[in-house]
Amino acid sequence: GALAVQGYGGSNDLRSTETGTGAGWLVQSGVVAGGQVTMFKDGVQIVQDTRTYNTGLNRLAIGEEIGSAGFVTMDVAAVLIYDRALTPPEMAQVEGYLQNKFIDPSSGPSIPFAGDLSLALESDAGLSDSGGLVSGWSDQSGQANDLVPGGDPRVGSATTPSGLPAISLDGDDKLERNGGLSGLPTGGADRTMFVVANYIDSSKWAGVSYGSPASDQAFGLIVRDPSGELVMQGYGGGNDLVSAEPGIGAGWLVQSGVVSGGQGTLFKDGVQIGQYVNNFNTGDGRLVIAEEIGGAGHVTMEIASVLLYSRALDESERLQVEAYLQAKYLQAGSGNTAPVVDITAPSGGATLTEGATLN
Repeated sequence: GALAVQGYGGSNDLRSTETGTGAGWLVQSGVVAGGQVTMFKDGVQIVQDTRTYNTGLNRLAIGEEIGSAGFVTMDVAAVLIYDRALTPPEMAQVEGYLQNKFIDPSSGPSIPFAGDLSLALESDAGLSDSGGLVSGWSDQSGQANDLVPGGDPRVGSATTPSGLPAISLDGDDKLERNGGLSGLPTGGADRTMFVVANYIDSSKWAGVSYGSPASDQAFGLIVRDPSGELVMQGYGGGNDLVSAEPGIGAGWLVQSGVVSGGQGTLFKDGVQIGQYVNNFNTGDGRLVIAEEIGGAGHVTMEIASVLLYSRALDESERLQVEAYLQAKYLQAGSGNTAPVVDITAPSGGATLTEGATLN
């Protein structure tokens, strides 16, 4: 009953130790890229190895062994096959789509590992406004790190690609909490942050930051001014991890970062774009969005979500959160709009009965 990727015949199959039979509804997926095959269960990698494939096109079968030697008792709701290896962010989008449509269609997905959150800001929860002017953004983590506006950030003039609300900050605006922060990782503690944003312009290095404007005492995910690359902030010269990946002008994206044992790793849409070792000594004086942590300038941006975990998520956990955010905010028409596929058989209008073979 363990999940497997078939190559056919003994060692040609990639077998996992994860149970399929009796595990209930699940999303099983696999990617073959350059001879390396990776299998996932509900978006989490469960096994990886190299295989040589020479797949033919004689038959497609569901529920029956490919050589007609027997059957499996199963319920099935969807099968998607892409003619290329999807990237990690693409996998996250498809996983999110399938989970939302088939596994939990009533309520949609919830934030993974919510018990480890020290900050959870989402544009569809806890956002208050008056006539489109944002009056507050309430933290959903239970730590009550609620933000208040400076300037006139607005909601309603912009949406995410999925159609959810976005907050627009026009270069003189901010959302902040000065003092009274609760539960945020400080000093050199491990942490994981995600930001769903569209960076438009800048006058200083800014994005989402907390701490104090002193060497190694602030942490955040920001963009470099004026060139616009994505940055993990440590504050001050060599304390920042500056990537070569554009943030300004790149459109909507998920920027994320993990600090584990003093090593910081930066990601864009689930793909690693930088890594360094830094002596983090993060404070808890201030949390601010769209303004430089010391108040020296701003970034023009649209934002939909900030998640901050009080520990370093491992790779599989990070990809689960990435999948959640990609599906919720960045997948156009994410209210159950399927990724595009071309189906060449059976022909239009054809009907297959149970047990039929598609040749």
